[in-house]
Amino acid sequence: MNYQPESDMAPRKHIKAPLGSRFQFDDSNDYEQTAVKIAAISAPSPASAGAPRKVIIWQSTIIWAVSRVVIIIFTAIAAQSLGLAPHISTAVQNWYRWDAHWYINIAQNGYTNATMTAFFPLFPIILKIAATILPGHSYVLASLLLNSVFIWIGLVGLGFLAYSETADVSIVFPTILVFMAYPVIFFLSAPYTEALFTALAVWGLWAIRQKKWYLAAGLTFLTVLSRPTGIILYVPLLYECAIVIGKNKTIPVKDYAAGAVSLISAPLGLAVYSWYDFAKFGDPLAWLHAQSAWSHISVPIWQAIYEELQFYIHKPTSIDLVASLLLVGFIIFTYKKQPMSYTLYCVALLFLIVAAPIHLSYYAPGSASVTSAARYVIAAIPLFLYLGKLSAKHTTVTAIAVYGGLLLQGIFILRFLTGVWVN
Repeated sequence: MNYQPESDMAPRKHIKAPLGSRFQFDDSNDYEQTAVKIAAISAPSPASAGAPRKVIIWQSTIIWAVSRVVIIIFTAIAAQSLGLAPHISTAVQNWYRWDAHWYINIAQNGYTNATMTAFFPLFPIILKIAATILPGHSYVLASLLLNSVFIWIGLVGLGFLAYSETADVSIVFPTILVFMAYPVIFFLSAPYTEALFTALAVWGLWAIRQKKWYLAAGLTFLTVLSRPTGIILYVPLLYECAIVIGKNKTIPVKDYAAGAVSLISAPLGLAVYSWYDFAKFGDPLAWLHAQSAWSHISVPIWQAIYEELQFYIHKPTSIDLVASLLLVGFIIFTYKKQPMSYTLYCVALLFLIVAAPIHLSYYAPGSASVTSAARYVIAAIPLFLYLGKLSAKHTTVTAIAVYGGLLLQGIFILRFLTGVWVN
């Protein structure tokens, strides 16, 4: 390297190496080489990069295992309270209630009438396979075991999502803990589609935020096939794609292909199921028309809100109402603190909850309720990410969310398992 008198030298660029680095150059001619060396020396080693993954999986597994023990205990308590014989086959039958009848019937016999198309096919298909493999071919037991697997997958995904947003592994455990303390989280264990849907939604959001478009599109497609409300994942997917395309003046052809796949993901899911309904029952929208069998009404959003207000004036205490208001509050007070894709996701979820209420004119003229809203709010993943961050910073939030939630959850589990609907 040839040095010149300082008066003749070009201005030097000072490069500060990371704390602890042995590199500390300041010659402008070595700038690019130095930057490369600094990046290499400060980058995490493969071993350290894998450490957060192991911690996330381990913490997720601990909470998952504890939750399984709790479910087993409450299943046994409910069976004993009903005077059932102390046997696993009789105990698990307590989970065979309400929508579980439909999913298991579809898994066993397929769609035998158009009314059944209200229940989307992905979970019954997987359940059919699982029950065939399981010794004894018990569909109820297979559904419980299958959902336990989906819960674990979803919890790991939630941990990865929390970590990817904060780069702070200490956020992971409180986020998963708050999520599993949600009062009606036991629906993930029931023979419903909640566990599958949640796992797909969590990993779908992760893929969207990581700009893994093909994975995000595939998960969105599967989410729509699991439940019609899977369309909510399509909203942040389109938004994130639009942001990336808008910021880049020149986009490779492969990125346009990824954008096209993302664009057709949710519509393709609905199209596939609609095609089946048309081939089977002659009505491509049989799944939509079947909603009327459960008194779901399709009215303008303002009319739906009015009818819901009519109902909750007469019945102001409801876990579904509280869950809906919690989601509304989250959207209003955190829209500037959260990624816009998360806000759009939650707005889409809230819209579907409010816009398709259950007509209850027999209770009060012109009234409707957001029945099952508390169960649907399980899918409000950004809400639990935010509560997890609050919980990590404030122990009071942890105490209220976890202990209060677990107390209510115990009450609701016993109500559900003894034949009383949770509302």
